[in-house]
Amino acid sequence: MAVRAALRIALVYLVLATVWILASDTLMAWLIPDDAQRLQMSMAKGLFYVVVTAAVLFVMVRAQMHNLDGERARVQSAHDSIVAQDLELRAALYEKQRLYTELEAKSARSQSLEAQLRQSQKMEGIGRLAGGVAHDFNNMLTVILGATELLPDELPPQSPGRSLVEEIQKAAERCAGLTRQLLIFSRKQVARVELLELQPQVVEARRMLERLIGEDIQFSTSLEGPTAHVRLDPIHLQQLIVNLVVNARDAMPHGGSLLVSTEVRAVDAELCAGHAGVVQGPFVVLSVTDTGCGMSPEVIEHAFEPFFTTKPEGKGTGLGLATVWEIVHQASGFVTVESVVDRGTTFRVFLPLADVRTTGSAIGRDAAQARRGTERILLVEDEEGLRTMIHHTLKRRGYTVLEAKNAGEALLLSEQSQERIDLLLADVVMPLLRGSQLAARLKEIQPSLKVVLMTGYVEDLEAELAHSRADDLLLKPFSADVLTERIRNVLDAPPPTPRIAAGAG
Repeated sequence: MAVRAALRIALVYLVLATVWILASDTLMAWLIPDDAQRLQMSMAKGLFYVVVTAAVLFVMVRAQMHNLDGERARVQSAHDSIVAQDLELRAALYEKQRLYTELEAKSARSQSLEAQLRQSQKMEGIGRLAGGVAHDFNNMLTVILGATELLPDELPPQSPGRSLVEEIQKAAERCAGLTRQLLIFSRKQVARVELLELQPQVVEARRMLERLIGEDIQFSTSLEGPTAHVRLDPIHLQQLIVNLVVNARDAMPHGGSLLVSTEVRAVDAELCAGHAGVVQGPFVVLSVTDTGCGMSPEVIEHAFEPFFTTKPEGKGTGLGLATVWEIVHQASGFVTVESVVDRGTTFRVFLPLADVRTTGSAIGRDAAQARRGTERILLVEDEEGLRTMIHHTLKRRGYTVLEAKNAGEALLLSEQSQERIDLLLADVVMPLLRGSQLAARLKEIQPSLKVVLMTGYVEDLEAELAHSRADDLLLKPFSADVLTERIRNVLDAPPPTPRIAAGAG
């Protein structure tokens, strides 16, 4: 810009100089013919020329400088505007980047929750299937288990039939275990939640598992740290430990090392965000680590799906890890997996740490030995085979049994009985009238009546028990010893203390 202005001024100066010289020489030659006079005037002409051109140049330079100042101000204004726009663009870009990162995180959480939803839907489908067959299947298993307990008493001590009975009993118990796993998915298995100290539970499970995993696997535990309590069904906890250890054993067909450890860890909101229904706080962590074949990311993605297995046909049901997932999910916990192919796998089960100060202890209960009795029991069961087995079991223990196949017969027997009925033993799910409804009606007639309900599954257990005011609930399948033990415990329990109404004088 300055170069162009200088060139423009120089051009104007040259034009003025040329015009002045030509015009002044011509004019002086015309006005002053005398050469001497013209020479004297040329000096004045030169001085005049210098003054005039200097004045013109001064005006032009001042005008050009003014223009340059204005141009500089416009350039500065444009520069400031560009800088402001750049700052706005940078701020907008930063905000878009922040929103993109936030959206990406939400998308990842959404995908995680979507995967958990699909897993829950699969579990619900299996649960519906399990709930549909559990009632009849558990009835049959209860008959088989009861019969295998009673049969040895009918056989000679050296009879070869005793070993066959034992095999039948083992097969029935395995079937019962499979049914329990299926019912965990349906959430229709009645959970007896207790306050459990985790470390002793692991020690107890280890005694059984050491015989199961084989001598080529080095089994160790690390149970150091503070005492850790969880609220869980003890059967569920043992099943969880067994399933994880057996899964680790199957991953080491040629031997290896297996470590079961426990610790207490604080779980923050960031870790909870990837697990629906989990609340941050202190958790008990049960870890099972093996040095087996490991799992690929594709296998890990499907590891907790029911019936998914990488084992050869006939070697696994595909329910082990799915059962673990459902048990932990019902306990408001979660499971993580870390695995490297050919190097090993670590499963970590996170269970909420129970507050011992506000929970009554239910640890270390020993089952009482089954005892005989002479009381009168009203048995109500619509399944004939199961009814016959229970009747036979109770009669052998000295009880007097009144047998009914439905609630109508039971009400009729109750009215016709000349002697007092001490206990009602009824199935929950029956045609016409449920066991809980029958119990409620009989208690209106005889408030002191003891009630034990039997069930393979139930939709809403708390509502059933509250409506019937049952004293105990017996889960199918059960053995003859468990049946008589629980009945004896209910009969021997003291009657509840009568409640005094508020305001009574």
